[in-house]
Amino acid sequence: MIGVIYEPFGVSFRKCGLLTAKGITRIGYTENAVRLLPSTTLMVCGKFKASILIGDTIYTTSNQWHRYHAHFTEKLLFWCDSPIDFFKHLSDSEVDFLNDYTCVVAVSKYDYDRLRERGVKVYGIVGRPLDEEIILKVRESEDDKFKKLYGDYILTLGADQILAPPRHPRKGLDIFDKAIGMIKSELKKQGIKVIAITNWRLKNIDVRIPFGSLTEYDLLLLMKSSRLFVFPSRLEAFGMPPLEAMSVGTLVVYSNVPAHNEHCLGIPVETNYVPIHELSPEISKYWVVYDYDYKDLAKTILYALDISEQEREKMTREAMRLSEKYFSKNIASLLLEV
Repeated sequence: MIGVIYEPFGVSFRKCGLLTAKGITRIGYTENAVRLLPSTTLMVCGKFKASILIGDTIYTTSNQWHRYHAHFTEKLLFWCDSPIDFFKHLSDSEVDFLNDYTCVVAVSKYDYDRLRERGVKVYGIVGRPLDEEIILKVRESEDDKFKKLYGDYILTLGADQILAPPRHPRKGLDIFDKAIGMIKSELKKQGIKVIAITNWRLKNIDVRIPFGSLTEYDLLLLMKSSRLFVFPSRLEAFGMPPLEAMSVGTLVVYSNVPAHNEHCLGIPVETNYVPIHELSPEISKYWVVYDYDYKDLAKTILYALDISEQEREKMTREAMRLSEKYFSKNIASLLLEV
């Protein structure tokens, strides 16, 4: 029996757990051989032959979930990522435990380097999985309901701290909002709306869709129907949204910062990125974000809208091929190899 255990307090971790379990079955394991659990589950009997623990490096260790689940598996793979400062928030005792009792796998070269610098042994780099079943359905779909509803539009996505936001919100939605404000008249002239899937109340967008309100199919279909997907984040340990947009053939504009600059293929924002070490009040943790000028994001959006169809098709075809490396069955194979 293989356990797939996910941190329950992050939507992305649960989604990753579901896709990892699906991926394991897609490469030949029966559903009865894979068990999906939140990390808060109390184990009452037996041990797993192997477990994959998915979660934030800092929150998983601070809640002791890695120690708890190490007792109930012969081999524990900790598939971790975090934007949080490891030197301030990962203790020496936890580093020792990770090295002695778990097999740590990073989601990106960026996180791999950070973990190694902190003294953690890392056994590989495996990115987060995509749901190939839904992606292939969306690719083949002729459903144009979002084009009928919204017409021509660009899209962004992001949930971020809203109770006590830091001065430089990590998802970069404030940068996006300022950039759109700068070019709003030009977008209106071209008949292009701006849609944001977010928990933020942005000033310059035309349509706000509450974060988490769409099915996976509709989210990918909304991405597919957009002229452009914009990902303005100041930092990601991995960053799934641009990869999802790439997978359905949408051109991506992205901030060229860790770690999505490792797997994004589209149009990066060429600008001066300034690293800032900052306390995030809502989570009481420090992280490093890369701040940049919204004017450069605005210019990049207009540039991306103006490229030729031939160039756009070439870039999106290459991006779709790249995204297939992250299909869940491929990711599951890499994890089981580790």
